[in-house]
Amino acid sequence: MNKILAAIVVGLNLIIIFVSVLLYNNDFQHKSDVRSFYQTSNRIDNKSDFDYLLKTGSGRSIVQTELSAIDSITLPQVTSGKKFMALTATYQRYQPHTEVYTVTVSDGDGKSHTETRTRIVWEWDDVGEDSKISQNIEFFGNKYRANLFAIDKYKKDIPLNQLFSGSKDTDNIQSTGLNQRTIWEGVPAKFKTTFYADLSDKGLIPIKFPNESRDQTIRLHANQPINTFLKNELQANTPHPIIWTVITLLIMILISALIIVFAND
Repeated sequence: MNKILAAIVVGLNLIIIFVSVLLYNNDFQHKSDVRSFYQTSNRIDNKSDFDYLLKTGSGRSIVQTELSAIDSITLPQVTSGKKFMALTATYQRYQPHTEVYTVTVSDGDGKSHTETRTRIVWEWDDVGEDSKISQNIEFFGNKYRANLFAIDKYKKDIPLNQLFSGSKDTDNIQSTGLNQRTIWEGVPAKFKTTFYADLSDKGLIPIKFPNESRDQTIRLHANQPINTFLKNELQANTPHPIIWTVITLLIMILISALIIVFAND
């Protein structure tokens, strides 16, 4: 019996090692391809280089620039006169909800059983939204449709002192009445950013990474020098064989222990 158990443990561990090596090789190859994509990309931080490389369709490029809304927007509630590339007001109401939960109780004989109970909990619920986004943006003197870029994902909290005249509130949560509030988020009308895109004969288009479908929009990253952007992306796509090995060993130990425990029951 011990020999059979040992054979089962060894066999399963061999399978775990094989699967782990296979998955690591796939991960290593994918990350190596992505690293190569970044390392062989053009690096652009000025108009003349951008215009030339766009004209020649020179392919994958890391671009550091400043995006500006051509048709900056606002919402009727805003009184400060400040405009944005995108702005969202999310309306919330503090409302009661019935929550079902279970508890374990003991009777007079010391026996335990579970009971289902209900209670009222209060939560902030979204009850509406107003949102606007610019239709067109520009950078390096070139005009593009705003929906080419993932502008919504660049949203951040907008403090009330930027929205309402006379406000000194640096929070983005506006109290609008009893159990009611508005959450403000948006994108400045002008901001610096770094992004990765294809410069092709079709113009500026979202990137297509190895073995992946083309991005729907161009991803925007926090403004940073191109070398810093490149370092961060390469680091994010660096294989970690030690981590893979540790995870594999832990799985092997866990599976082996479970088999031994069940066999002894």
